[in-house]
Amino acid sequence: MVDTDHTGEGVGDETSTPTTSKGWVSIQQLAILMERDYRTVRKWVEEGRVRAIRVGGRYRIFEEEIHYILKYGTREPTKTNGKNEG
Repeated sequence: MVDTDHTGEGVGDETSTPTTSKGWVSIQQLAILMERDYRTVRKWVEEGRVRAIRVGGRYRIFEEEIHYILKYGTREPTKTNGKNEG
């Protein structure tokens, strides 16, 4: 069964990966799946820890990436947050 969250996007139940028929989820949906705060998951995307694409101003995380994260965890950061590290 697929419900909708406050953004009107589909959210799967707890027994399955919450993907739409398009094969992707929003940051909010991934946050729910991983039991993390939305801001944490968005930060992971911005740092490159979670691979996502931006469509119409919103990030989309593909199903393959979700399976990767669930199996191996988030990736090493590929982007800096703009702060000097020295």
